[in-house]
Amino acid sequence: MIVYHLDSSEWVSKLMEDHALVQSRTLVLNQGIAGIVYCFLDGKKNICYMDEFFTSTYKEKEVNQISKEEIHAQIYYKMQLEQVQRNRA
Repeated sequence: MIVYHLDSSEWVSKLMEDHALVQSRTLVLNQGIAGIVYCFLDGKKNICYMDEFFTSTYKEKEVNQISKEEIHAQIYYKMQLEQVQRNRA
């Protein structure tokens, strides 16, 4: 099983194409900020997640101080790690 990210428009197109069910994952960034990442399983059982981090309005200012590249890297790492743990279970 492969984990890959898509930008929001690609994610929605792929979601509609695969008629998949949307799931959410709660992730905590290394800075201690929690947020939600939306994902689904495609037809090949790969995890596709939207490359967006949704957090509360109370934490938006803190999230905006982190570079998009850093957020992207942390989300990618945490989604991959979660998948490795699921495969071992």
